[in-house]
Order: sequence, then C-alpha cells, then structure tokens
Amino acid sequence: MRLHDSRVEGATAWAAYGTIEVLLAMYARRPLSAPAFVPMHDSYTLLLLVLYPLTGALLGRFAIPGLAVLFAANAILAMDGRAVAVAIGVAAMVIVLRARAWTAASLLIVPVWAARELADRQSFVLKAAAAAGAILVIGIVAMLRKRLGRPLRPAITLAIFAAAMLGSLFVEMAPPRDLHPHAPPPRTRQPNVLLVLMDTVRADHLSAYGYARDTTPRLKRFAQSATLYRRAYAPSNMTLASTASLFTGRFGSEHTAHFDDGWSLGRPLPPSAVTVAELLSARGYATALITSNNTYLGPTFGLDQGFQHFDARSPALPFGTAPDFTLRRGLASLAEPALPARFRRRHRPATEITGLARRYVSRVAGKRRPFFLVVNYMDAHLPCIPPPPYDSRFPGRDASQSIDLADQLIATMFRKEPVKITPREHAHLLSQYDGGIAYQDAEIARLIDDLRARKVYDDTLIVIVSDHGEAFGEHGVIAHGMTNYEDQVRVPFIVKMPGQTAGSVIDGPVSLLEAWPIMTGTAHAPFPVITESFPMGGPDLAQKFRRPGRARIEGTIKTIVNVRDPIELYELAQDPAESRNLGRNATSMRISAELTAWQRALKAQKPQSPRELDPETIQRLRALGYLQ
Repeated sequence: MRLHDSRVEGATAWAAYGTIEVLLAMYARRPLSAPAFVPMHDSYTLLLLVLYPLTGALLGRFAIPGLAVLFAANAILAMDGRAVAVAIGVAAMVIVLRARAWTAASLLIVPVWAARELADRQSFVLKAAAAAGAILVIGIVAMLRKRLGRPLRPAITLAIFAAAMLGSLFVEMAPPRDLHPHAPPPRTRQPNVLLVLMDTVRADHLSAYGYARDTTPRLKRFAQSATLYRRAYAPSNMTLASTASLFTGRFGSEHTAHFDDGWSLGRPLPPSAVTVAELLSARGYATALITSNNTYLGPTFGLDQGFQHFDARSPALPFGTAPDFTLRRGLASLAEPALPARFRRRHRPATEITGLARRYVSRVAGKRRPFFLVVNYMDAHLPCIPPPPYDSRFPGRDASQSIDLADQLIATMFRKEPVKITPREHAHLLSQYDGGIAYQDAEIARLIDDLRARKVYDDTLIVIVSDHGEAFGEHGVIAHGMTNYEDQVRVPFIVKMPGQTAGSVIDGPVSLLEAWPIMTGTAHAPFPVITESFPMGGPDLAQKFRRPGRARIEGTIKTIVNVRDPIELYELAQDPAESRNLGRNATSMRISAELTAWQRALKAQKPQSPRELDPETIQRLRALGYLQ
C-alpha cells in the first residue's frame, strides 16, 4: 500500500468511526426514552470533522488497528453494554475498509456524520432533500471512479451510506412538534393566555417581593398594574408534581405525577388526566409549550398533553450526547473543564426561549384563534450559569469556584453527610442564583414588550409563577425536592387580567392551584393551601429524603407532617425562617388529622369531581384526539 493510500484510508477510518459513534449512540438512547437528543455545538462539530480524519491520516497504516485498540480499551473501562453495538459497527467498518477502492467515496461520510447534528433543527423536507442529495452524490462518485478503472463496489457503498444518512437525519428524539388540529373556532372572543414558569425561583429572592437586591426591576414594574399574591405556595417542591398540578388543577396525590416507589425519577402524568391545554384547545385555542426544562416538561412525563406546538429541545453542547464508552466522551472529559461556563449549560438560555416565544406569537397573534402559550425558563436552576453581565451583577461571585460546586454539595448531602456550605461558597451560589433571576426578568420583560408591540397585551391574561423554590443550606439542605419549608415551596404568583391597569396585592396565603381556574375561567371553591413532598428514589439517599410529607398553611400558622417525623408547627409572622418548632399542640394535632383525612379522601375519590369536565367538552376533546 502506498503511503498516500494509507493516509487516505486512515482518515476515512476515523471519519467513518465518527459516523458510527453518533448514529449508534442515538439509537442506543432511544429505548431509554431520552427527552431529547443533545446536538453538538456547531463549532465543535466542525472541529471534530477535522480532528478525527486528521488523527487517522497521521496514524496512516496504524489508523485502523489503533482505532480498534483505543475503542476496545475505552469500552472495557466504561463497562457499558451499549459498547457492543458500536464495537460491531467498528468491526464491520474495518472489514469493509479493506476494499481500498471504497476509501475515496467514504470520505463523504464526514458530512453525513455532521448532518444529524447540524441539521437537527431544520425541517423534515430539508432533511429529506439532504439525504437524497447525499445518496445521489455517492452514486455519481461511484460511477466516475468505475469509469476511471477503479471499481467501488457500489452496491455495498450505497447501502451503507443510505442507511447512515437516513438514520442520521431521521432519528429524532424530541423534535419541535407543530400540529394544527381542526379545533372549532371560538364562538366569542376569548383572551390570549400566557403562562410564564420561572423554574426554581423562590419568592423571597424577587425585588418585586421586597428582596434587598434588585433582581426583578421589570417584574416589579409589571406588578404595579397586576395582582401580586404575596404568600403563594407551590403544590409541591419539585417540578413534575408542581407543574402537573398547574396543568390539571389537582394536587399531586390526585394526579399521581411525582416521585413514588418504583419511580425514582417520577411517575408520568396519566393520559386520562385533563390538562388546561386540552381544555383551551377544545375551546378553539392555539396551544404551545416552549420549555427550557426538557426533562420533566416533555413527552416522557406526559406534560405535553394538549399542546399543538411543543418545543422541548436540548441545548447544543460542545460534544453533544456521547456515551462514556465512545472516544468523543474521552475528548469531552479532557476539553470541557477548559471551556467557558456558557458551554456547560444544561438547558437552553432565556434569550433563546424568549426568541422562540416571540416567533410563535408573531405567527398566531391577530388570528381568529386566541393562543395559550406556556414559556419555561431554567436560568435560576442549579448549577446557575447566568451570562454576562448578570454573572457579576451582584456581589459574592467567586471565579475560583467550580461550576460543579452545587453538584458536589448535593452529592455530599445525599451521601448521608451533613451538607456544610462555607460563607464564601454560599455568597457565590447566591450571586449566581440572583443573577439568573435577573436575567430571566429581562427576558420576560422582552416577551411582554413584544405583546405590547403587537397590540395583544391588553387582550392577554398573563400568569407568572414558579414551580418551587430552592434551598441554600437552610435546614441542612441544598437544592429542592426534599422539604416543605418556605425556601422550597413559597413562590412568586403574579396575574395580569385582560385589560387590567390597576395593581393590587393579596396578603393571605393562597395555593398556586388558583392559577388553574384563572386560566380556564372555571368557578370553584378556594383550594386549601397544602403543599406536598413525595419520597425520592434510590437506596443510597439519606432516610430523611425518602419519606412523604405535607404542610398546611392557615393564616400565619404552618403545620408540617412527615411520615416517621415529629409534627412541626411554626408561627411564620414571628418566625419566617422556621427555626422555632412549636411542636405538638391542639392546633398541630387538628391539622395533622385533617391532612390525613384529606389524603385518604383523595385516594378514595372517584374520577368525577367538582372540576371534572362536562360531557360536551369531553366529546370535543375526543374529537380532537386528546382523549381516548
């Protein structure tokens, strides 16, 4: 073999390996019901397009055995069963590449390898055209090479390339869904509804709620012509249960979408549940969910029910989705610590979410059908990585702290060790958390300004809430999903009714479930102010995180009842930090008994309830395909 041929073959081998790695990694993730395929950032995709073939070319005649040895070692170290699929692909590639005439045409694998990630957000028509075009080019190259006297074995080549291209382009984990069911037009003009979900935002960190740092100047101004609920409580302390309650108007114990035995990541919302999106869609609304939280607010957990337009894509990360056994994962582990923080975000930033929401509003505003748009932001969720200048807007930022600081503290807490946050770590975490809230404030304002510019603001019901709060060492806890203390369950709740211009403040405690009848226009009795905590999964978690609990708030009295724990009672007006447990007394015993009876009643409750759908609405939902 000539040196030139060995270099070409080496480059081809490594480019082909990249194709197999990406393609089979996607297929391997599909059975896991991954919420979304995570594409690579374009610039890093292009880097690997050069890096892999260049490595193979430098190795020359040692490229193929070197690739086999490196991959085998990596697969063994990873101890991952999915490596078998890639190993078979690599073995097949080695066998096929021995037909050296295949090498020139196989360099066309390089754009195929990139197509799935670079074209991830393009239309199906464009992807189909790209696939057809690539196959056509391969065929032309094959014929030309044959005429030049070097046969290509075109049948094998075309079969491999067609499978790679079609699979690479059409294996979609959670593409944006844009359906237009033939919903009946509304009989009368109905207001648009905008629901803004500020994921993981506690009320006492908003300047609109009196926080010393000016984290939400625009929301504070917005609240001056809206209704601000000063003491609103989320129905649960984690996203799945709380958001499912917002969407269904039911507590977690009713809709059952929460952590549970055998469901360590959470039980999905049952298809029989009726969501606000389904209700409004039946009334003729165009419904859309644009979410940064691509884990819980997606099809895996059933919270996409009723949404005609649904966008829960993952952010583009430098090295995308790569199982541990792949060479790309090894490259990522070496390169990622040196990358800027913005390239390590786990969720799409607020700027992107607002841009998509504005684009959707531009499509539907002014149409005959009103819209129901849910927008979710994740910039205050740990690990918080606000962009400049928000990352340094508030004092306490420590550039020497690892981006993984919060993860490390959470891991310590879950290992049954007391979590200890130093003052320096605490100041840094709060500076980034508050910066993330300020970043969201600016982007929410940009969306609201767009409604004004399109002259639909006055006709739009706007509801701004959070699904739960976040702990930063209070009661020995960091993050959320563990307790019913104020830091995890007291949340912002601001409502601007259509045409509202005068502001008002509601001081008494309310449940966030009150948002459901506001959005649906349904009369109801006030919801009890109850928040629930469900046991997390996993045998390695500390016992205190694996027991259900509930809290009820009456006036300024808060009673917390956890399984196997003593009853807690706090007078919030005098003890907002919940540091002085008043313990068992007549009040706490009464509320504890009422909570127990309430939970038993929910479990025994039949499907019919005061908030059940009427037969006509159910029939219309069935006609739209939302109920079976």
